[in-house]
Amino acid sequence: MQPVSFSSATRLAPELVISYQDALLFVKHRLTGFAHGMLKPWALEHGMNYSMLVNLKNDKIHKQTPLLLQRLLGLFGFETSPMRIQADGVPTYVFLLKDKRTVKAFRQQLQFFDATPNT
Repeated sequence: MQPVSFSSATRLAPELVISYQDALLFVKHRLTGFAHGMLKPWALEHGMNYSMLVNLKNDKIHKQTPLLLQRLLGLFGFETSPMRIQADGVPTYVFLLKDKRTVKAFRQQLQFFDATPNT
């Protein structure tokens, strides 16, 4: 997994940034979408901690986990780089995507998940 680089400040465009909250919501939608019994084998296949994924999915993790979200976003097709920022004096993270097309695809998928009723 090759993270997106934002080493050059001139290349950091706000339109390529997604919030930590949007990234978390997207990941939670994707984790919830696994059929019963399929998350554990997927987690093991990708070297992920199954308990950590379940806790993330069920809102049991109360601190920000930007590296975990980065890894999961990458597995779901969105290579990112986390960046720590100050928002209203509080440190938080955002994620930089590689281009506008990727941001658009991310937003479309997130909108799809948000519009899909839970059954």
